[in-house]
Amino acid sequence: MFCEQCGKQIKDGVAFCNFCGAPVRVRAARQVQEVTLPKTKRKKGILIGAAAGLLIGIAAALVIVYVPAIRDRIWGTDFAADDEAENEDLAGAYFSGNIADAGDSAVHGAEIGGNALTDGVQEELEAIDALAAQSEDYFALWEVLQQYADFAETHANPDFVSERVQNVFADYQRKFFEHIELLEGQGVSSGLYLQMNMDFTDALELAARLSELGMSVDTTQIEEKYTVLPQTYKERYISTFAELAEQSRNENGVVSRSVLWSLMEGVDQLEFYERENPEDPLRRCYTAAFALQIDGEMDVLSDLQANIRIYEVMEDADYSPLLIYYLAERSQDAEAMEWRNHVQTVMENHGYDFFSRDIIGMRNFIYEFSMDGSEQAAACRSEIREYMRDYFQNHN
Repeated sequence: MFCEQCGKQIKDGVAFCNFCGAPVRVRAARQVQEVTLPKTKRKKGILIGAAAGLLIGIAAALVIVYVPAIRDRIWGTDFAADDEAENEDLAGAYFSGNIADAGDSAVHGAEIGGNALTDGVQEELEAIDALAAQSEDYFALWEVLQQYADFAETHANPDFVSERVQNVFADYQRKFFEHIELLEGQGVSSGLYLQMNMDFTDALELAARLSELGMSVDTTQIEEKYTVLPQTYKERYISTFAELAEQSRNENGVVSRSVLWSLMEGVDQLEFYERENPEDPLRRCYTAAFALQIDGEMDVLSDLQANIRIYEVMEDADYSPLLIYYLAERSQDAEAMEWRNHVQTVMENHGYDFFSRDIIGMRNFIYEFSMDGSEQAAACRSEIREYMRDYFQNHN
């Protein structure tokens, strides 16, 4: 006969399946009907004893399987300890959110568990360490610090890289200032200033990112240097302008228009250029260099082109006497001659002789006049500016 529960063949007449333990009631009843047993007390006793023994055997098997202490003593294995350890792993994985199914092993999901790294994450960190060891310039170290930040952000744990970040940032800061000194040694230009300004911004943004991730670094020196950068660079512009002008005048007898303009070109776009303050020393340097640059264009322009060009730039050149001279001489226009005569009178009243000079003397004077920060010079420039500005506003 066969067990209806598990389908395996079992002996006829048994009350329970010796494979799955299911009762064999129907088949047992049918067997009783089909088999005619001698109605003797002896046969009945044997049948009852067999059934009781079978029940006892099944009960013993269940006890061995489902009671850990008995099972461990019979089979010699600490199944209870294994079960407890497995349950702890599953619980830790579940509550840490590192595995989607608590039925999976926690090792499969957690990249960082406790204070240890898995092999894959350890290799990732070692790769960044190797890159840090071979990085020699400040930009390469900047990249390394960004990778450490990415690592901490990805794994939501800065503890493994915090000390590394401190060490690398110290090296980065040293290389950073070497880089800034190198840029400063290349002279003064708007391009160099914009480069330095961007480098300082990148450094401070990197430090801010590290701080947000729980890895604060000391940026005191960088912040102090960055705070004074605009003013110190502005002062360098002014002193360099004077040095280059004097150098060219000593060598050739006249200030070099191209040299001064190559220095000052683009300075009007920098943050420390005071466009609204015509008496700012840097602005005076810029307008003088600009006027001299336009003076150089006069050699290749027709009279009409020269007049148009001067009108276009007159305000940006702060109504330079040199451009007013050219406009009057080239155009011979009555209006332009009126401007020239008025400006000449203003300058003479303030003690400045300009229009009686030759062209080289005029060019040198424009440089000298721009560098003159006295009240007398400021008053003269202001009077010329107000007159010309009023005239342009009323007649254009």
